[in-house]
Amino acid sequence: MLLAPTTVDCILVGVVLLLFAIVYAQNPSNLNFKIFKYFIKFGQWIIPIIFLIRAIGEFKYVGFFKEVTTTEFAQMDTLLFSPLCLGIGCVGIFLALKNQKTIDK
Repeated sequence: MLLAPTTVDCILVGVVLLLFAIVYAQNPSNLNFKIFKYFIKFGQWIIPIIFLIRAIGEFKYVGFFKEVTTTEFAQMDTLLFSPLCLGIGCVGIFLALKNQKTIDK
């Protein structure tokens, strides 16, 4: 089996997604330290890029341009996971552009 994530892997993914959400939940104008503002600014660009790369895929097993399309995971990837990653990436870029003015103040 190609993908066999353990419980620890699932927990790590959940924690990373929670950290991603915290980056977007922060109000940069309330942050006093410039390092935090730059971290938020950087994170709001990196996170959507990660999701867009995931949506495109690695051309064999995941993403819109995958070669293997007959497995159950590949079908769910095409139907659900890749469109979800594309949507999250696009919304993330929109939010990063919208928040850019707030962060620079």
